[in-house]
Amino acid sequence: MKVLCVIAILMPLASVHADLVYTYEFQTLPAGWSAESPWTFGGSGAVLSIGASGGPPSTASAEIQSDSAPLPLYAGTDSVRVVLNCTYSLTGWYSSGESYATVNARAFLDGVAHTILFDSDYWGWKERDGMLDAAYQITFPASEGQDLTFSFIGSVGAFGAYAHIDWTITSLVVTVYGPTSLDRRSWGRIKALF
Repeated sequence: MKVLCVIAILMPLASVHADLVYTYEFQTLPAGWSAESPWTFGGSGAVLSIGASGGPPSTASAEIQSDSAPLPLYAGTDSVRVVLNCTYSLTGWYSSGESYATVNARAFLDGVAHTILFDSDYWGWKERDGMLDAAYQITFPASEGQDLTFSFIGSVGAFGAYAHIDWTITSLVVTVYGPTSLDRRSWGRIKALF
């Protein structure tokens, strides 16, 4: 009987504090999210390919955001881990001017930004080519009732130069963590049964 009572007490606690995992694979734009052109969605994920060039100033940027589809955090939440799987390349050159290319992925917890990925290159002083392929992750404290949203922005600019971004986001995995042990009140309730 005592064992059944302990199980009955632990069952609701386990379900309340279980970790939640949200996975976005971007074959299509998730419901409630928005994206600016030229972001596209398909078998590879979310893809952005933009460039800027020329003598007069030239710029381009595009964003994906989840502002209208925030993830609400459940009771007992104490932290969030975000993993972004993507590949990107920033390329450029200059003749008489300068150019830049920037990729920026952020998580917003009640409007406060947490940077998942930020990379930027400027040409006119240095050049870099090559594809970067990695999982970028960040963990930060969070609590019940807060809203979590995301933003992915690629931007380029050039004057007398050239800049280009190729960025593919294959997945975004969000894990919401709760307490890892029972609180003292719960242990007190269990001990009182014996």
